[in-house]
Amino acid sequence: MPECLQMICKTPLPVVNGEIEGSEYTVGSHIIYKCSQGHKLEGPSKLTCQKDGTWDGKAPLCALIDCGPPEDISHGFLNSSGFHYNEYVQYFCFPGYEIHGSPTRQCLASGMWSGSVPSCLPCECSKPSVQHANIIGDNFSCGHSITIKCHDGFKLFGHSELSCESAGKWSSGFPYCGKVNCGPPPVILNAFINGSSSTFENAIKYTCLAGYVMQGNQDLVCTEEGKWSKPYPTCQLRSCGPPPSIPNTVINGNSYTFGSVIEYGCENGYVMDGEVATKRCVDDGSWSTEEITCVPRKCKLQSDTVKVKADYDINKTVTVTCKTGYTLSGPSTSTCMTDGNWLPPLTDDVCSPISCGQPSAPDHGTVLGTRYFYKDTVLYQCDAGYEIHVSAKK
Repeated sequence: MPECLQMICKTPLPVVNGEIEGSEYTVGSHIIYKCSQGHKLEGPSKLTCQKDGTWDGKAPLCALIDCGPPEDISHGFLNSSGFHYNEYVQYFCFPGYEIHGSPTRQCLASGMWSGSVPSCLPCECSKPSVQHANIIGDNFSCGHSITIKCHDGFKLFGHSELSCESAGKWSSGFPYCGKVNCGPPPVILNAFINGSSSTFENAIKYTCLAGYVMQGNQDLVCTEEGKWSKPYPTCQLRSCGPPPSIPNTVINGNSYTFGSVIEYGCENGYVMDGEVATKRCVDDGSWSTEEITCVPRKCKLQSDTVKVKADYDINKTVTVTCKTGYTLSGPSTSTCMTDGNWLPPLTDDVCSPISCGQPSAPDHGTVLGTRYFYKDTVLYQCDAGYEIHVSAKK
Protein backbone atom coordinates (compact mmCIF):
# COMPACT_ATOMS: atom_id res chain seq x y z
CA MET A 1 0.00 0.00 0.00
CA PRO A 2 1.57 3.39 -0.96
CA GLU A 3 2.45 6.08 1.62
CA CYS A 4 2.09 9.84 1.50
CA LEU A 5 5.24 11.45 2.88
CA GLN A 6 5.75 15.10 3.72
CA MET A 7 7.64 17.14 1.09
CA ILE A 8 11.17 18.31 2.09
CA CYS A 9 13.16 21.02 0.32
CA LYS A 10 16.83 20.55 -0.57
CA THR A 11 19.42 21.62 1.99
CA PRO A 12 20.48 25.18 1.05
CA LEU A 13 24.09 25.78 0.05
CA PRO A 14 26.28 27.75 2.49
CA VAL A 15 26.53 31.48 1.82
CA VAL A 16 30.01 33.03 1.59
CA ASN A 17 30.68 35.66 4.28
CA GLY A 18 27.34 34.87 5.92
CA GLU A 19 25.28 32.27 7.75
CA ILE A 20 21.86 30.54 7.54
CA GLU A 21 19.48 30.31 10.48
CA GLY A 22 16.92 27.47 10.49
CA SER A 23 17.33 23.73 10.20
CA GLU A 24 13.78 22.63 9.23
CA TYR A 25 13.30 22.14 5.48
CA THR A 26 9.70 20.83 5.44
CA VAL A 27 6.84 22.54 3.58
CA GLY A 28 6.09 25.90 5.17
CA SER A 29 9.43 26.09 7.01
CA HIS A 30 11.54 29.25 6.80
CA ILE A 31 15.32 29.88 6.69
CA ILE A 32 16.92 33.27 7.42
CA TYR A 33 20.12 34.57 5.74
CA LYS A 34 22.47 36.89 7.68
CA CYS A 35 25.76 38.39 6.49
CA SER A 36 29.04 38.73 8.41
CA GLN A 37 30.17 42.16 9.65
CA GLY A 38 31.25 44.42 6.80
CA HIS A 39 28.95 42.71 4.26
CA LYS A 40 25.42 43.42 3.12
CA LEU A 41 22.70 41.10 1.82
CA GLU A 42 21.87 41.19 -1.88
CA GLY A 43 18.59 39.27 -2.38
CA PRO A 44 15.86 38.04 -0.04
CA SER A 45 16.74 37.54 3.60
CA LYS A 46 14.08 34.77 4.06
CA LEU A 47 13.20 31.73 1.95
CA THR A 48 10.13 29.46 2.45
CA CYS A 49 9.83 25.77 1.48
CA GLN A 50 6.89 25.43 -0.95
CA LYS A 51 4.48 22.52 -1.42
CA ASP A 52 6.30 21.37 -4.53
CA GLY A 53 9.50 20.88 -2.49
CA THR A 54 11.30 23.96 -3.79
CA TRP A 55 12.34 27.19 -2.11
CA ASP A 56 10.35 30.25 -3.07
CA GLY A 57 13.39 32.20 -4.31
CA LYS A 58 17.11 32.17 -5.13
CA ALA A 59 19.66 32.25 -2.31
CA PRO A 60 21.01 35.78 -1.66
CA LEU A 61 24.71 36.88 -1.70
CA CYS A 62 26.78 38.67 0.97
CA ALA A 63 28.69 41.48 -0.76
CA LEU A 64 31.48 43.61 0.78
CA ILE A 65 30.15 46.98 1.95
CA ASP A 66 31.23 49.87 -0.32
CA CYS A 67 31.47 53.28 1.37
CA GLY A 68 32.02 55.08 -1.93
CA PRO A 69 34.53 57.92 -2.39
CA PRO A 70 34.80 60.21 0.66
CA GLU A 71 34.59 64.01 0.42
CA ASP A 72 37.42 65.91 -1.26
CA ILE A 73 39.62 68.29 0.69
CA SER A 74 40.50 71.88 -0.23
CA HIS A 75 44.20 72.58 -0.83
CA GLY A 76 44.94 68.87 -0.67
CA PHE A 77 44.19 65.42 -2.05
CA LEU A 78 43.46 61.92 -0.84
CA ASN A 79 45.14 58.59 -1.60
CA SER A 80 43.55 55.16 -1.27
CA SER A 81 43.62 51.66 -2.72
CA GLY A 82 39.84 51.20 -2.41
CA PHE A 83 36.63 52.29 -0.71
CA HIS A 84 35.34 48.98 0.75
CA TYR A 85 34.90 47.82 4.30
CA ASN A 86 38.06 48.11 6.50
CA GLU A 87 39.97 49.99 3.79
CA TYR A 88 41.58 53.37 4.52
CA VAL A 89 42.00 56.68 2.74
CA GLN A 90 44.71 59.21 3.61
CA TYR A 91 44.60 62.96 3.09
CA PHE A 92 47.61 65.08 2.10
CA CYS A 93 47.99 68.84 1.89
CA PHE A 94 49.64 70.80 -0.90
CA PRO A 95 52.94 72.61 -0.15
CA GLY A 96 52.37 75.66 2.07
CA TYR A 97 49.50 74.00 3.91
CA GLU A 98 49.35 71.63 6.84
CA ILE A 99 46.62 69.20 7.81
CA HIS A 100 44.33 69.77 10.77
CA GLY A 101 42.39 66.77 12.00
CA SER A 102 43.00 63.08 11.44
CA PRO A 103 44.62 62.43 8.04
CA THR A 104 43.18 58.89 7.80
CA ARG A 105 39.60 57.58 7.62
CA GLN A 106 38.30 54.01 7.56
CA CYS A 107 35.32 52.46 5.77
CA LEU A 108 33.01 51.13 8.53
CA ALA A 109 30.47 48.29 8.55
CA SER A 110 27.75 50.91 8.45
CA GLY A 111 28.88 51.99 4.97
CA MET A 112 30.06 55.33 6.38
CA TRP A 113 33.59 56.73 6.67
CA SER A 114 35.00 57.11 10.17
CA GLY A 115 35.65 60.56 11.63
CA SER A 116 35.27 63.73 9.59
CA VAL A 117 37.04 65.41 6.70
CA PRO A 118 40.28 67.13 7.85
CA SER A 119 41.19 70.58 6.57
CA CYS A 120 44.34 72.05 5.03
CA LEU A 121 45.20 75.42 6.51
CA PRO A 122 48.01 77.78 5.51
CA CYS A 123 51.33 76.97 7.25
CA GLU A 124 54.02 79.66 7.71
CA CYS A 125 57.23 80.06 9.70
CA SER A 126 58.38 83.25 11.40
CA LYS A 127 60.74 85.52 9.46
CA PRO A 128 64.33 84.53 10.32
CA SER A 129 66.95 87.02 11.51
CA VAL A 130 70.70 86.22 11.43
CA GLN A 131 73.22 88.93 12.33
CA HIS A 132 75.93 89.69 9.75
CA ALA A 133 74.08 87.67 7.11
CA ASN A 134 71.69 87.97 4.16
CA ILE A 135 68.53 85.87 3.87
CA ILE A 136 68.08 84.50 0.34
CA GLY A 137 64.43 83.65 -0.28
CA ASP A 138 61.20 85.37 0.80
CA ASN A 139 58.70 82.52 0.93
CA PHE A 140 58.42 81.40 4.56
CA SER A 141 55.50 78.97 4.11
CA CYS A 142 55.74 75.27 4.93
CA GLY A 143 57.64 73.18 2.38
CA HIS A 144 59.86 76.07 1.23
CA SER A 145 63.50 76.76 2.03
CA ILE A 146 65.74 79.77 2.60
CA THR A 147 69.53 80.14 2.38
CA ILE A 148 71.75 82.00 4.87
CA LYS A 149 74.82 83.76 3.43
CA CYS A 150 77.28 85.55 5.70
CA HIS A 151 78.70 89.00 4.95
CA ASP A 152 82.29 89.26 3.74
CA GLY A 153 84.75 88.65 6.57
CA PHE A 154 82.37 86.40 8.48
CA LYS A 155 82.17 82.62 8.58
CA LEU A 156 78.94 80.64 8.83
CA PHE A 157 78.59 78.23 11.73
CA GLY A 158 75.66 75.86 11.31
CA HIS A 159 73.44 74.97 8.37
CA SER A 160 73.26 77.42 5.48
CA GLU A 161 69.83 76.17 4.33
CA LEU A 162 66.70 76.01 6.47
CA SER A 163 63.32 74.51 5.56
CA CYS A 164 59.95 75.55 6.95
CA GLU A 165 58.38 72.35 8.26
CA SER A 166 55.02 71.38 9.71
CA ALA A 167 53.58 73.40 12.54
CA GLY A 168 55.46 76.45 11.26
CA LYS A 169 58.87 75.42 12.61
CA TRP A 170 62.24 75.78 10.88
CA SER A 171 64.12 72.54 10.21
CA SER A 172 66.99 73.48 12.54
CA GLY A 173 68.24 76.26 14.75
CA PHE A 174 69.44 79.43 13.05
CA PRO A 175 73.16 79.53 12.21
CA TYR A 176 75.36 82.47 13.10
CA CYS A 177 78.14 84.33 11.34
CA GLY A 178 81.29 84.99 13.32
CA LYS A 179 84.94 85.83 12.86
CA VAL A 180 87.03 82.78 13.78
CA ASN A 181 90.72 82.03 13.19
CA CYS A 182 92.07 78.61 14.18
CA GLY A 183 95.57 79.26 12.80
CA PRO A 184 97.48 76.84 10.53
CA PRO A 185 95.91 73.38 10.37
CA PRO A 186 97.87 70.45 11.87
CA VAL A 187 100.34 68.45 9.76
CA ILE A 188 99.07 64.90 9.27
CA LEU A 189 101.83 62.39 8.43
CA ASN A 190 101.45 60.89 4.92
CA ALA A 191 98.51 63.21 4.13
CA PHE A 192 97.87 66.53 2.44
CA ILE A 193 95.11 69.14 2.62
CA ASN A 194 92.73 68.67 -0.30
CA GLY A 195 90.50 71.76 -0.18
CA SER A 196 87.57 72.54 2.07
CA SER A 197 85.15 70.02 3.50
CA SER A 198 82.02 69.25 1.53
CA THR A 199 80.22 68.24 4.73
CA PHE A 200 81.05 70.91 7.34
CA GLU A 201 81.27 74.68 7.28
CA ASN A 202 84.61 76.31 8.09
CA ALA A 203 86.43 72.99 7.69
CA ILE A 204 89.26 71.48 5.63
CA LYS A 205 89.59 68.03 4.13
CA TYR A 206 92.65 65.76 4.28
CA THR A 207 93.56 63.11 1.70
CA CYS A 208 96.12 60.36 2.26
CA LEU A 209 99.08 59.84 -0.05
CA ALA A 210 98.92 56.95 -2.50
CA GLY A 211 99.27 53.62 -0.70
CA TYR A 212 97.79 54.92 2.55
CA VAL A 213 94.25 54.73 3.92
CA MET A 214 92.46 57.22 6.18
CA GLN A 215 91.67 56.26 9.77
CA GLY A 216 89.16 58.61 11.37
CA ASN A 217 87.29 61.61 10.00
CA GLN A 218 89.03 63.26 7.05
CA ASP A 219 87.40 66.62 7.90
CA LEU A 220 88.76 69.01 10.52
CA VAL A 221 86.46 71.83 11.64
CA CYS A 222 87.54 75.18 13.00
CA THR A 223 85.49 75.24 16.21
CA GLU A 224 84.00 78.18 18.05
CA GLU A 225 86.91 78.01 20.50
CA GLY A 226 89.36 78.77 17.69
CA LYS A 227 90.82 75.25 17.70
CA TRP A 228 90.79 72.51 15.08
CA SER A 229 88.46 69.67 16.02
CA LYS A 230 89.94 66.46 17.45
CA PRO A 231 90.79 63.62 17.16
CA TYR A 232 93.00 64.19 14.14
CA PRO A 233 92.85 61.56 11.39
CA THR A 234 95.82 59.30 10.61
CA CYS A 235 97.03 57.70 7.39
CA GLN A 236 98.00 54.06 7.75
CA LEU A 237 99.75 51.90 5.19
CA ARG A 238 97.14 50.22 3.02
CA SER A 239 97.01 46.44 3.40
CA CYS A 240 96.66 44.15 0.41
CA GLY A 241 95.72 41.17 2.59
CA PRO A 242 97.20 37.72 2.01
CA PRO A 243 98.78 37.36 -1.44
CA PRO A 244 97.05 35.19 -4.05
CA SER A 245 97.58 31.46 -3.82
CA ILE A 246 99.33 29.96 -6.85
CA PRO A 247 99.35 26.18 -7.44
CA ASN A 248 102.56 24.34 -6.52
CA THR A 249 104.18 27.39 -4.87
CA VAL A 250 105.27 28.47 -1.39
CA ILE A 251 105.29 32.11 -0.23
CA ASN A 252 108.25 33.78 1.44
CA GLY A 253 107.39 37.00 3.29
CA ASN A 254 104.77 38.03 5.86
CA SER A 255 104.39 41.78 5.29
CA TYR A 256 101.28 42.61 3.25
CA THR A 257 101.21 46.43 3.37
CA PHE A 258 101.80 48.94 0.56
CA GLY A 259 105.26 48.60 -0.97
CA SER A 260 105.88 45.13 0.49
CA VAL A 261 107.31 42.48 -1.82
CA ILE A 262 106.67 38.78 -1.33
CA GLU A 263 108.60 36.08 -3.14
CA TYR A 264 107.19 32.86 -4.51
CA GLY A 265 109.19 29.64 -4.52
CA CYS A 266 108.26 26.33 -6.07
CA GLU A 267 107.34 23.23 -4.10
CA ASN A 268 109.67 20.24 -4.15
CA GLY A 269 109.62 18.70 -7.60
CA TYR A 270 108.65 21.95 -9.38
CA VAL A 271 110.63 24.73 -10.98
CA MET A 272 109.79 28.37 -11.83
CA ASP A 273 108.63 28.89 -15.42
CA GLY A 274 110.00 32.32 -16.19
CA GLU A 275 112.12 34.95 -14.46
CA VAL A 276 109.39 36.69 -12.37
CA ALA A 277 108.93 35.25 -8.87
CA THR A 278 107.68 38.26 -6.86
CA LYS A 279 104.52 40.30 -6.34
CA ARG A 280 104.26 43.81 -4.89
CA CYS A 281 101.48 45.38 -2.78
CA VAL A 282 100.43 48.42 -4.85
CA ASP A 283 98.72 51.66 -3.83
CA ASP A 284 95.13 50.56 -4.56
CA GLY A 285 95.37 47.72 -2.02
CA SER A 286 95.85 44.92 -4.53
CA TRP A 287 98.78 42.72 -5.47
CA SER A 288 100.63 43.34 -8.72
CA THR A 289 99.57 41.15 -11.62
CA GLU A 290 102.80 39.38 -12.63
CA GLU A 291 102.25 35.91 -14.06
CA ILE A 292 103.96 33.31 -11.86
CA THR A 293 103.90 29.61 -12.73
CA CYS A 294 105.63 26.54 -11.29
CA VAL A 295 105.91 23.61 -13.67
CA PRO A 296 107.05 20.04 -12.89
CA ARG A 297 110.83 19.82 -12.68
CA LYS A 298 112.52 17.79 -15.45
CA CYS A 299 115.95 16.19 -15.51
CA LYS A 300 118.31 17.43 -18.21
CA LEU A 301 120.65 15.08 -20.05
CA GLN A 302 124.21 16.36 -19.65
CA SER A 303 126.02 13.47 -21.36
CA ASP A 304 127.03 13.52 -25.04
CA THR A 305 127.14 9.72 -25.23
CA VAL A 306 123.90 8.64 -23.55
CA LYS A 307 120.56 8.41 -25.40
CA VAL A 308 117.45 8.36 -23.16
CA LYS A 309 114.31 6.86 -24.72
CA ALA A 310 111.80 8.24 -22.21
CA ASP A 311 110.39 11.46 -20.71
CA TYR A 312 112.48 13.43 -18.26
CA ASP A 313 109.80 13.98 -15.58
CA ILE A 314 110.78 13.50 -11.95
CA ASN A 315 110.31 10.08 -10.35
CA LYS A 316 110.47 8.46 -13.79
CA THR A 317 112.94 5.62 -14.36
CA VAL A 318 114.33 5.41 -17.88
CA THR A 319 116.24 2.78 -19.79
CA VAL A 320 119.73 3.91 -20.77
CA THR A 321 120.99 3.33 -24.30
CA CYS A 322 124.15 4.63 -25.90
CA LYS A 323 124.51 6.70 -28.99
CA THR A 324 125.99 5.22 -32.15
CA GLY A 325 129.67 4.41 -31.65
CA TYR A 326 129.34 3.80 -27.92
CA THR A 327 128.62 0.79 -25.78
CA LEU A 328 127.02 0.61 -22.31
CA SER A 329 129.59 0.40 -19.52
CA GLY A 330 127.48 1.69 -16.61
CA PRO A 331 123.94 1.17 -15.20
CA SER A 332 121.19 0.29 -17.67
CA THR A 333 118.54 2.39 -15.86
CA SER A 334 118.46 5.76 -14.08
CA THR A 335 115.76 7.70 -12.15
CA CYS A 336 114.99 11.43 -12.43
CA MET A 337 115.07 12.70 -8.82
CA THR A 338 113.15 15.64 -7.33
CA ASP A 339 116.30 17.79 -7.31
CA GLY A 340 116.52 17.52 -11.12
CA ASN A 341 119.47 15.11 -11.16
CA TRP A 342 119.70 11.54 -12.42
CA LEU A 343 120.40 8.69 -9.99
CA PRO A 344 122.69 6.99 -10.79
CA PRO A 345 124.23 9.91 -12.69
CA LEU A 346 124.11 9.85 -16.48
CA THR A 347 127.65 11.01 -17.34
CA ASP A 348 129.88 10.31 -20.29
CA ASP A 349 131.37 7.38 -18.32
CA VAL A 350 128.12 5.42 -18.62
CA CYS A 351 128.76 4.79 -22.32
CA SER A 352 132.28 3.99 -23.56
CA PRO A 353 133.42 4.47 -27.15
CA ILE A 354 133.68 1.29 -29.24
CA SER A 355 137.26 0.09 -29.87
CA CYS A 356 138.20 -0.69 -33.48
CA GLY A 357 141.43 -2.42 -32.48
CA GLN A 358 144.90 -1.66 -33.83
CA PRO A 359 144.78 -1.49 -37.64
CA SER A 360 147.27 -3.53 -39.73
CA ALA A 361 150.17 -1.68 -41.35
CA PRO A 362 150.36 -1.88 -45.18
CA ASP A 363 153.30 -3.46 -46.87
CA HIS A 364 156.16 -1.03 -47.16
CA GLY A 365 154.44 1.34 -44.77
CA THR A 366 153.60 2.14 -41.14
CA VAL A 367 150.56 3.27 -39.02
CA LEU A 368 150.81 6.59 -37.13
CA GLY A 369 148.45 6.85 -34.07
CA THR A 370 148.00 5.32 -30.62
CA ARG A 371 144.16 5.55 -29.99
CA TYR A 372 141.84 3.17 -31.77
CA PHE A 373 138.38 4.12 -30.35
CA TYR A 374 135.24 5.53 -32.04
CA LYS A 375 135.99 8.79 -33.89
CA ASP A 376 139.77 8.42 -33.35
CA THR A 377 141.97 8.87 -36.47
CA VAL A 378 145.13 7.11 -37.62
CA LEU A 379 147.51 7.99 -40.52
CA TYR A 380 149.16 5.61 -42.94
CA GLN A 381 152.69 6.48 -44.13
CA CYS A 382 154.64 4.71 -46.94
CA ASP A 383 158.30 3.87 -46.79
CA ALA A 384 160.74 5.83 -48.95
CA GLY A 385 160.29 4.99 -52.60
CA TYR A 386 156.54 4.17 -52.17
CA GLU A 387 153.36 6.27 -52.46
CA ILE A 388 149.94 5.87 -50.87
CA HIS A 389 146.96 4.76 -52.88
CA VAL A 390 143.27 5.23 -51.90
CA SER A 391 142.91 7.31 -48.65
CA ALA A 392 145.59 8.30 -46.20
CA LYS A 393 142.98 8.33 -43.35
CA LYS A 394 140.86 5.58 -41.94
